[in-house]
Amino acid sequence: MVKPWLSAALALIVLFIPLHPVIPAQAQPAALPRTDIIPGELIIGLLPGRAASALSLPKGVQLQPAAAELVPLNVSVLQVPAGEEDQVRQELLRTPGVVFAEPNYRVEAADIIPTDPLWGPSEYTSEGQWGPVAVRAPAAWEITTGSEDITIAVLDSGLDRSHPEFEGRLLPGYDFISNDSIPQDRCGHGTHVAGIAAASANNGIGIAGMAWNAKILPVRVLDNECSGSLVSVARGIVFAVDHYGAEVINLSLGTSIASRLLETATYYAYQRGATLVAAAGNSQTGGGAVLYPAKYPWVIAVAAVNRGNTPALYSNIGSELDVAAPGTRVLSTTPTSGSFYYQNFYDIKNRYGWLSGTSMAAPHVSGLAALMLSLPQFDHPDKVYAALTSTALDIGMAGVDPETGYGLIQADLALAFDPSSITPPEPPDPLVEYDYLDSTRCANYPYAWREIAHETFGTQLPIFGGDGYANVTLPFAFPFGGSTYTSLSVNADGYIAFDGRNGFNQNFIIPTASAAYPYTAPNAFIAAFWDDLNPSAGLEAGIFADVLGTAPNREYVVEWYRIPIQANNTRTELTFQVVLFEGSGDILLQYAQLKGPGSTGASATIGLEYNSGYSGVQYAYEQPGALREKQALRFSSRPPGTPRANECFLSGSLDAAGGEVSLEPFCLQVPAGLLDEPTRVTFSLLSKFPPVPADYRPLGRFADITLQPMPNPPFDPTPQVCYQYTAADVAAAGGRAANLYFAVYDSETHFWKRLPTRVDAAQNRIWADVPHFSVFGVFSAPLPQNLPVTGAPFPLAEGLGTVVGLVLILGVGWRWRRRTRV
Repeated sequence: MVKPWLSAALALIVLFIPLHPVIPAQAQPAALPRTDIIPGELIIGLLPGRAASALSLPKGVQLQPAAAELVPLNVSVLQVPAGEEDQVRQELLRTPGVVFAEPNYRVEAADIIPTDPLWGPSEYTSEGQWGPVAVRAPAAWEITTGSEDITIAVLDSGLDRSHPEFEGRLLPGYDFISNDSIPQDRCGHGTHVAGIAAASANNGIGIAGMAWNAKILPVRVLDNECSGSLVSVARGIVFAVDHYGAEVINLSLGTSIASRLLETATYYAYQRGATLVAAAGNSQTGGGAVLYPAKYPWVIAVAAVNRGNTPALYSNIGSELDVAAPGTRVLSTTPTSGSFYYQNFYDIKNRYGWLSGTSMAAPHVSGLAALMLSLPQFDHPDKVYAALTSTALDIGMAGVDPETGYGLIQADLALAFDPSSITPPEPPDPLVEYDYLDSTRCANYPYAWREIAHETFGTQLPIFGGDGYANVTLPFAFPFGGSTYTSLSVNADGYIAFDGRNGFNQNFIIPTASAAYPYTAPNAFIAAFWDDLNPSAGLEAGIFADVLGTAPNREYVVEWYRIPIQANNTRTELTFQVVLFEGSGDILLQYAQLKGPGSTGASATIGLEYNSGYSGVQYAYEQPGALREKQALRFSSRPPGTPRANECFLSGSLDAAGGEVSLEPFCLQVPAGLLDEPTRVTFSLLSKFPPVPADYRPLGRFADITLQPMPNPPFDPTPQVCYQYTAADVAAAGGRAANLYFAVYDSETHFWKRLPTRVDAAQNRIWADVPHFSVFGVFSAPLPQNLPVTGAPFPLAEGLGTVVGLVLILGVGWRWRRRTRV
């Protein structure tokens, strides 16, 4: 990106400029400092009825054209010889009819200087908070101090929930190290990073962060010794955007490993509108290049500078750098009590202390991004990036350089940047949308394996090796994603491509939201079990295809038979198939055999991608236990915005003895004596059901429950509805199952009614009495503003095992001791 020219004009923000009183003719006002005036200009005010054009002006003085806004004040501007302003001013004051004459004073924004006691020199550091000053934050705070509608997710070692600098602005986070809902910081790094980005200001204590009013989402992905794994970070990123819609994600961590998992997770967040900021790394002295995830194009890479705006010697270098921010001896918050890693290692004190590193530089940028996003014109990460890079102060080598990128961020100039010329790509509107129905939940869509012949020279496709594929001509035209295809490619790695992009053994997240660029190839595919598979490594393994039925209801079947997963090729066997239906365009995925480690989806992608890669529907991504043997998934298309045509239902029969009918995750318990005759119970599961009140937080779980014949309310005895909640449901409810509740829809009044809901923690169920039969929804109560002090741990769905350790981007601390790892 070419840095635009910055205007040299001075922007004036005037809070209050009083008119000067009439100065007697004999008064001789003192000369003002030259730096406080615009050279060569004077302002004169005249008595009512007097005209400036009628004045006898001193030699060399000219009347500027009248400014319309000054006419009502009877004020004019004069051009005078530079250097003679005071002399001419005194002469004009002796002229009849002149009320006042004064220089054209320079006026600058009235910077907001925080009253926090550690803003200036203190027991912690003689520099005070030099970082916000260096990036012109006080001038920016005159424009905005942030908004509670913006959330900064700090993916780090957690956060001290009891620190007063974050009071009232913490969101419930999650601990991906201990797998519980208490992301307490035992390292100290995360609390320090969060304080730089968003510590409260003017609260009578401590420091001022960059974005005073932003919400803070602590996500613990680093352990007590400040290290973690790619998996914990990837899970944390997806959690932050999926559960809280985090607008800013700070990643003061990194690795030299070019991880596909980290790449896809960061891009997943970027596609959903998050601005990602990451530290560049602290190993320049060892020839260190910019680390991942800062190295990715959609992540803002931040270098560190010292006081005085010189590049920090420890800060990693490279062409991927975007901007720089203060990183050396940065004062911020630390845990208030207890043992934490950096306290022991660096003698950091409780509550506050300074650390150095690009870890400290990144949250300056994250906090500024949160300030920008509080303004309506910054509605896309690309606009934030353009403002940051276009207004940065060029330091170091002229122009964009590998040490500081575009330069040191300038907060007030970034906020004043006009992003209207930045036009992020608009993804095309999808021509169709897809839904899927799962045989494990839908009785009307059962598993029904298609048997096809395994003939070496008949039905077997010539696909060999780990990344092999075969181009196939279809027996009928097949509609997919709004286009019609007569051919496709079958890939050894468990997917079918319609766009000719083949040989990709590294799966990635499907972009289920249309928000940015398509991720990468392929962009039109069916992923039945997309993983690194190898048909050549399995005994009797092969990939087969055949046509079943007669026109116009033919089925094209592709079967992966006894295919091993490359990572465990001696212990795994997968047999699954894709069925394409002529005419309807439906797609059926079926799984006959899932044998061995990872065979249920731990490292696979299952779903569809279409609309040139901008849209998709994802059943699972690297989720252990996502699949089971004898399972079927049927995908159906529909015009965008229309209701789903094929509904999932389960029917059962009850009589006077009552009983339970269930369609996971819902169930209905009917007590004995309620029904007078045999009754048919039908469930239909829905992913959404409008209208939902604005103050309700739906989980996307709805069940339409009907009885035939229908008993008349009020019911005596009372039936009960239940829902089997998952760890993800609890996470969405702020870590407490008690925040989940049922509501029932009234089709006559079109209102929802919240139902008293009970929690059965032993069975992971919630229960409610049924007032009448209709659509039941599961919702979450509003989340608390503060994290709980205690809470029972609960597991989230497991991800991959540790892939590679992540390290903090932290170089030096209280005693400037260097560590062996960055």
